[in-house]
Amino acid sequence: TTSKMYTCKKFLKKDGRKVRKAAKNEIFILKMVKHPNILQLVDVYETRKEYFLFLELATGREVFDWILDQGYYSEKDTSNVIRQVMEAVAYLHSLNIVHRNLKLENLVYYNRLKLSKIVISDFHLAKLENGLIKEPCGTPEYLAPEVVGRQRYGRPVDCWALGVIMYILVTTIMKRLRAPEHQNTDSAAVASAGAPNPAGGAQENLQAPSEASTTPANATAPDNTPVATASPAGLEAASAETQAAAAGASAHPPAEPAQPGLAAEQGDANSQSRCNGEAPANPPLATHTGDQQNG
Repeated sequence: TTSKMYTCKKFLKKDGRKVRKAAKNEIFILKMVKHPNILQLVDVYETRKEYFLFLELATGREVFDWILDQGYYSEKDTSNVIRQVMEAVAYLHSLNIVHRNLKLENLVYYNRLKLSKIVISDFHLAKLENGLIKEPCGTPEYLAPEVVGRQRYGRPVDCWALGVIMYILVTTIMKRLRAPEHQNTDSAAVASAGAPNPAGGAQENLQAPSEASTTPANATAPDNTPVATASPAGLEAASAETQAAAAGASAHPPAEPAQPGLAAEQGDANSQSRCNGEAPANPPLATHTGDQQNG
């Protein structure tokens, strides 16, 4: 053995047809992709009762956790994150793959280093686009208008979600949503999550984002919305320092101190629905460590 650590996602077949299809779909999609900003599938093992997916281990934090701690990203940090995610999404779209669940919780720092790259995780809702898609699914806050309106949709819905992510990162909206009047959780739970004090923070140092930078990427009508093929013009105009920092596919987390925790692959289906997929024949056994329940 190599003693190398991996993430293990476990799908229980007894949890129903949707869970079994989600497992098969994630296997099918992940076997198609290989990109530095996508969490890679290493091996698959199927038993009579379970599917085990072994993936690269990302030991950094979710971008979502950083936002809860810090309140917002600087425009420089935001451009580093969005650039990497856009490159990964453009790669997926070149293969006619729609992720359908891009959100802060599915963007993870690969390791705990300051210049760690960002990887996209959780592909159980991803779908190979063969014509427009009918099944509405995803996370409500990130859904494109055509999905909410139950219209047919395709790859452009990922661009809308990316625009929502960018808006959250560069503004203080997350901090405002965590304010007491908007909270549905008790104060102890908020404190344990490391949420910032809504009355505090360094908001005065945040440059007001431009109108272009806060418009969801490529978010127009479904019939004329392009898929992701390159970084948005606003990202291309980033400073030389930002471009150099992002050239190695690495993100630059906020400078405020925070102790990163071990990031586990998000295997839970906390979206509106799971959608169908197909999978190849059963892959060989992998002798790796790690375990996580998915359902």
